[in-house]
Amino acid sequence: MINSIHIILNSGILIFNKSFKEEVSFFNSKEFLISGLFTAIKQLVHETLKDDLQELILQNQKIFFTFHENYFIVLITRFDADSENIKEILAEIDQNFSEKYDLSDYKGSIDEYFDFEHIVIGIIEKYKTKEMKLAEIYQNIISKNIKLSKLKKKRFNQ
Repeated sequence: MINSIHIILNSGILIFNKSFKEEVSFFNSKEFLISGLFTAIKQLVHETLKDDLQELILQNQKIFFTFHENYFIVLITRFDADSENIKEILAEIDQNFSEKYDLSDYKGSIDEYFDFEHIVIGIIEKYKTKEMKLAEIYQNIISKNIKLSKLKKKRFNQ
């Protein structure tokens, strides 16, 4: 579902990153390149089109954005992820981050943002549970429809 989450200052400084792929470690050089890329894309769209980016759709991934005065949040998912569900997750992460941290007085340290990881994981787990419950309901409906179809077929053949 979610590949990674990045919280980036408008200056391009990556202050929080959580990857859900095992091979990526916290704040490796690839993540800093990604934050620079997102910052450049954000500024390009804002300056040339006078608009803000909400979503980028790639061949195998979707990238969602939300913006604030001092920072923006980027959430990268698989292409098949449910956009509405992802937007809800992003909104909840955004709300929690803005309530917990005041970036108007950023002093240059990123250490204080490490503990936000447990909040992000909690939010994602909550939505995974919700998704699993919906999948279970869907499976039950399909199963009942199959049984009903077999019963109708059996009655028709009698």
